[in-house]
Amino acid sequence: MPIERRSGRRGRAANRNASSASPPQTRPNGDARERVTTMIGETSERRIATAAAVAYEGPERRAPIDLVHLARQTFGSIELEREVLRLFVEHGAGLVAEATRPETLARRDAALHRLKGSASGIGARRVAALVELLEATAPETPDAAALIGDLAAAVEEVARFVDRLFAPKAADEGRLRNRA
Repeated sequence: MPIERRSGRRGRAANRNASSASPPQTRPNGDARERVTTMIGETSERRIATAAAVAYEGPERRAPIDLVHLARQTFGSIELEREVLRLFVEHGAGLVAEATRPETLARRDAALHRLKGSASGIGARRVAALVELLEATAPETPDAAALIGDLAAAVEEVARFVDRLFAPKAADEGRLRNRA
């Protein structure tokens, strides 16, 4: 029997009551567990696929840092942006090195986690995506070695970008002094 829909305030309330009147459909416990397990597996695979797409999509077309994200994170403060970027450049290469020579797997994971957090904070999405892929890869595999190389290059690219980002200001000040 179809539910009659009504318009207006009273009609909407009646429609809500009518649509919620049917009992929820239940599935056997095993079927639900299987669906959830499948969804978790698919979500994990999608997350890894998304990270791979971000990590390897035409880096020549994108800036290594999302400056809009960085501005939001620093509430538009240029001084805070400089400080956060300086800290990332100072510590980024060290964290990559720490991840390549860990004494234990826990130290590797901790270094990668710190790097991913700081990269996400400044908007270095490619670095964060590479770390996510690396976290999902066993450390002794050739894939991990290749990812470490790509990660080191991405961190270096961010460092060069930060240098260029703040270098024009100094160069412009020099040109202005030469004109005067």
